[in-house]
Amino acid sequence: MNTVPEADGVDPQSPANTLPELTVSASQNLELPQRRIGLHNADFGYYETINVSFDAAKGWLSDDTVEVPVRPEGNFKLDPQTLTWVLFVPEPPTPEELRAAMPKLAKWRVEAIIDLHGQQRQIDLRGRIDTEIEALPEPVRTIAKSKRVYVTEYSRTDQLFDLIGSAIAMSPEEIDALWLEASLL
Repeated sequence: MNTVPEADGVDPQSPANTLPELTVSASQNLELPQRRIGLHNADFGYYETINVSFDAAKGWLSDDTVEVPVRPEGNFKLDPQTLTWVLFVPEPPTPEELRAAMPKLAKWRVEAIIDLHGQQRQIDLRGRIDTEIEALPEPVRTIAKSKRVYVTEYSRTDQLFDLIGSAIAMSPEEIDALWLEASLL
């Protein structure tokens, strides 16, 4: 225990005048306030330091490094011209990008959705598809027939789907909807 220094009329040994000793071991985790600073460098882009001032860090920073505001929470991007944070809103994916991200379908799913959609519309959808495949010019017809028989997994980006779809008056978006429905079977 540490005692209060002696003063007039104060008993330094009195329990009321003793202070607890403060010892801190390396294993104790003291939560100190952290000061973050943002830095930008043309070669490395944005980075942060913690509890180091910009002036103190100048010795190990390149000459073209500048202090910038700390990145705010959320989806922000540093504008390299103004060195300010701007909200980053990505462009929505194109229909082609969405189709490329669609799952591949096992042959049974494609065959089942053809039959189910035909029943729902009360049309012979399988017959219409076969008729359109027969009407295709060579070598596209032979390739389409072979795919129909031998392929075990289909990709939505296969151009055959849009080619046959347009021939039976189905838009790519309608085929997309059926594709997703088939993926849930």
